[in-house]
Amino acid sequence: MSENKEEENKEREYRWWENADGTGSDKLVMLKQAFAFGCTDLEACVYADISETQLYYYQEKNPDFTSEKHRLKEKVVLQARKNVVDRILQEDKSKLKEGESLKSAENSWRYLEKKKKKEFGNSLDITSGDEPITKIEIEIIEGNKHATQNKDDNSIQEESSE
Repeated sequence: MSENKEEENKEREYRWWENADGTGSDKLVMLKQAFAFGCTDLEACVYADISETQLYYYQEKNPDFTSEKHRLKEKVVLQARKNVVDRILQEDKSKLKEGESLKSAENSWRYLEKKKKKEFGNSLDITSGDEPITKIEIEIIEGNKHATQNKDDNSIQEESSE
């Protein structure tokens, strides 16, 4: 089989994004919806009932889709930010619509903590520049103890500072 014939077969097999009449496929609509929900590539493919190989082939044939996909994935983050900001700007609870829950802002905040850890997370990222970390020292204030953990053998030394 010639290389050109193989490419034609591959094109026919993976041309899932177009209906026979040339109109856009429901699978492409579903794929975009999934990305707008913040789904990973795998999750979006499962939702649209296509393979990841088909997605990547589509992206290869439609290079602009990759940037569209990234923009779509940010939509849910932007909505979560909006919910948090709207709640902050709200002057008092009396402006809430009857039956509206305050959980919208709380859920949005939790979502942002998970999706944008660097910006909204509760973790502390410690780096040492170019130097390797060889030991970690932890001071336990309540018990007046000092502990040192050696990274190489994971041993912990405790010393009383009384």
